[in-house]
Amino acid sequence: MNTVRIVAPFALLLALSACGTADFTAPGATAGSAVAAGGSEKPAAAGGTEIQDLPLVVELPAGAVPNDGGSGFHSADESIYIMVKKVGEAEAKTMEAAKKASEEFLFKKWVKSEKTADGWILSWIAVGMDMSGKEYDSNSFSVRRKIGEVDYECYGGLKKAADVEKNIKLCQAIKAAP
Repeated sequence: MNTVRIVAPFALLLALSACGTADFTAPGATAGSAVAAGGSEKPAAAGGTEIQDLPLVVELPAGAVPNDGGSGFHSADESIYIMVKKVGEAEAKTMEAAKKASEEFLFKKWVKSEKTADGWILSWIAVGMDMSGKEYDSNSFSVRRKIGEVDYECYGGLKKAADVEKNIKLCQAIKAAP
């Protein structure tokens, strides 16, 4: 069994908790969000808002703010939640391998799997769990893209299925910083 596949979900939980959300599997801001917690919001760069620690920018929709302690964005109404990372050497190299890895942890069913010109788009239903231990359907997604010479993954999980497409479009709008 691949250690990265076991550790990655727990790293995601840690990243979500660093964002200040009260629900470890649900995205969104609470009173501990970057702005509410006194964190500083980066000003928009020419061509969009910089993505923390990455040479990337994106035009943010109204209400979206940078995560405090993670490369990505969220909104107080929980309709936006994305994390962005450079793809590591140990991660899946094909869409089929990425699907298989997604099916190994709290997976329920596939909603979408589509190859794109520079990667793929995956969305699925997974098991989410709030802080009281109550389960719910988490609408998860992952967008793999090559920007310049580097592969990036933009991913997240939302409580409302209706919000998935706008998050996928936000991931697709990420571009190299000027």
